[in-house]
Amino acid sequence: MKSKLIYSFLRIILWILLLGIGILIGYMARLSAEPAQENFALLDEAHSLLEDHYLGELPNNLILQRGMIAGMVDKVKDPFTTYVEPASNELQTDDLSGQFGGIGARLTRDEAGLVFIIPFPDGPAAQANVSENDPLVAVDKVRLSASMATDEIVALIRGPIGSSVLLTFQSSGLGSDDITIEIVRIKTEIPSVSSYLMPGEDRVGIIVLARFSDKSPEEIKREFFGLMDQGAQGIILDLRGNSGGLLDSAIDIARFFLPSGTILTEKEKGGVEHHYEARALGLGSDIPLSVLINRGTASAAEIVAAALQDNHRAQLVGEKTFGKGSVQSVLALSDGSSLHVTIARWMTPNGFSIDGVGIAPDIEVAQIDGQTDATLLTGLEIVVDLIGGAT
Repeated sequence: MKSKLIYSFLRIILWILLLGIGILIGYMARLSAEPAQENFALLDEAHSLLEDHYLGELPNNLILQRGMIAGMVDKVKDPFTTYVEPASNELQTDDLSGQFGGIGARLTRDEAGLVFIIPFPDGPAAQANVSENDPLVAVDKVRLSASMATDEIVALIRGPIGSSVLLTFQSSGLGSDDITIEIVRIKTEIPSVSSYLMPGEDRVGIIVLARFSDKSPEEIKREFFGLMDQGAQGIILDLRGNSGGLLDSAIDIARFFLPSGTILTEKEKGGVEHHYEARALGLGSDIPLSVLINRGTASAAEIVAAALQDNHRAQLVGEKTFGKGSVQSVLALSDGSSLHVTIARWMTPNGFSIDGVGIAPDIEVAQIDGQTDATLLTGLEIVVDLIGGAT
C-alpha cells in the first residue's frame, strides 16, 4: 500500500515538472516571436489597410515586397547601398563576368514601346532569319507590354549558353499569324578593354578600359602585349568614363603597371583593415605611362588611378574624378534580385580618403565637347617626352 502511494506521488511530481517545462518553453517561444511581430507590426497594418481600402487592384505580394525593400534601403541614406531588381541584377552580373548567353542582336524600342530585334551579321538571330521590321511580342511565351522595362526584356532573351529561347514576332503581313522562332543562345563576349596605336605617333599605344570585369586583367595583358608587338614604346591608359566594377580586377591591373608599393587600404566595420600591395615587378611596370581621368572616373577606376599617382608611376591628366571611396558587397536574394551593401571604405596609398572629394589630376585639362581631345594630346606629350623625341 505504501509503495503505491509513493508511486502515485512520483507520478504527480513528474506531471507537474513536465507541465512546468511545457509552460516555460511556450513562454520562451512567445518571447522570441514577439519582437519579430512588433518589428513589422506597422508594415502589416499598412498592408492590411491597402488591401481593405484601395479602389484598384494591388500588385502581387512579390512586387510589393520588392517595393518595401527598395524603400527600406533608401532610408539608409547611402547612395551606394542599393536594391537591384532581378532583371537589372542579371545584366549587371553579365557585365561583370564579361560574357553572357545571347542571340547576337541588339534590342530597340519605338515611341509606342514596341520592341524590335536588330540582328548582328552572321549571329544566331540573323541565321534564324529574324526580321528587324517585325515587333517582338513574346519571349518564351511571356507576352511583352509597353510598360515592361527594357532591362526586363533583355534579361528574358539572355540565358545560359547553349540553351534555347522562343521569340514570337508579330508578322508584318496583313492577317498573318504571329511567327515563333527558336534560337540557341551562344557565348557572347562583353569586352572591357580596347586598344589602338596613336594616329601619327605609332610609338604610343592607347588602352581604353571601360569597366572592371572578371576578364579585365587578362584583356589588359592581351592588349598591352599586342601593342608592344606593333612597336609601341609607351602607353596611355584611358580611364575616362570608367565607373568601376570588381575590386579584385582593379588590384590586379594596378599590380600589372606597378613595380612595387601600396595599392590601397580597406577599412571595414569594427576597424578591421586590409592592406593591398604590389610586391613584385608588374609586367607593364617599366614602360612610359600616362593616365587619363575625368569626372566619370569612379570607384575601381579611382583605385587604379590613385595607386599609379601616389606611387609616382604615372601622371594623371584631365579632370578631378567622381569621388567614390567605398566598397560594396553584392548579396544575392532568393528571387534573383540583390542588395549592394557598403561594407568598407578605402584609402589611397598616401592615406587619403577620396569619398565625395575625388582625385585631382597632376595636369588639369578641361575637355570641351566636340573639340580636339586636349586631354589625350596632353597625355601623349607626357609619354613621348618619357620615350624621348618629339612627335
